[in-house]
Amino acid sequence: MRVFQCWAGVIGAAILIACAAFAAEPAGQTVEQIQADRAFKGRLVGIGAKLATHADGARIDAILPGTPAEKSDLRAGQVITAVDGRPIKGMPLQDVVSLITGEEGTKVTLQIVGPDGAKSTATLTRGVVRLPGVSAQVIEGGIGRLTIAAINMETAEAVKQALTETLAPSIARGFIIDLRGNNGGVYTEVTKIAQMLIDGDPPKSLWIVRQNGKSPEFAKATSPALNKLPCVVIVDGTTSGGAELLAEALQEQSRAAVVGSKTAGAAELKSRSANSDGGPKTAVLGDFYFPQTGRTGKDPVIPDVAAPASATSEQVMQLATKTLLKILSR
Repeated sequence: MRVFQCWAGVIGAAILIACAAFAAEPAGQTVEQIQADRAFKGRLVGIGAKLATHADGARIDAILPGTPAEKSDLRAGQVITAVDGRPIKGMPLQDVVSLITGEEGTKVTLQIVGPDGAKSTATLTRGVVRLPGVSAQVIEGGIGRLTIAAINMETAEAVKQALTETLAPSIARGFIIDLRGNNGGVYTEVTKIAQMLIDGDPPKSLWIVRQNGKSPEFAKATSPALNKLPCVVIVDGTTSGGAELLAEALQEQSRAAVVGSKTAGAAELKSRSANSDGGPKTAVLGDFYFPQTGRTGKDPVIPDVAAPASATSEQVMQLATKTLLKILSR
């Protein structure tokens, strides 16, 4: 399988709790290796809480639907202060994850402090968590929002559904694609998404894959776009890999205006296979080249509309909305 990067639980400064069920996986794999393998399939095992660093431990930023966390008393805004009786104040977030993770079906007890200072205890049973790769909605004024948080083997189909249903021209006037925190994923899925958004009538060359010892491979859009509504893309420094490739193609083809801050500059074509001990092995196969601009996957995507460095996430979304409304008014 050709890939950009493994989604191993990190979303920007937050971490989605996930764990390994060692008995069900090949021998020799670490927790992180198993997480990465499952992420490509769009599923992990854990409690389904998105965490961020907090002075007193780890703050819960979001609860994923249909997960052990949703079925418990955990809520966004609460702070985890201890795991199985061990205080976590000052502990690196990855170490907190190590304490919370474990085998599927096992229990973990968390000490919680609410926004009002109320203390409580929650015991959860770890289970399968499906990654929130794609979400779509239409807000007031017919402005659509399409968030692509991860690109796994189910993402293109989810984007297709969003473009033809939730964000259909009969419902939305235009839409914003949020790629913040997206660090890439399966190459074929990225290509499919680009082909859905970029009109291939007449055919267009999206990018060129350059591999050592091989002839260049052209990725093309050859069919009409599924949705031709005006759109804006949001990126930042946590946008990398395949998400950058998608943003660069949309920008180069004048399909979308890019808003936010420059991306990581980390799009490479990689192969993924198994070591002799069963663990995953990756190797760089080549890079990407955009013929119209001469840019490569190692070049950060530079926004058309830059957001102030001090802007909050919501302020950047407001800037993207303002940009889209300006496009719609032309």
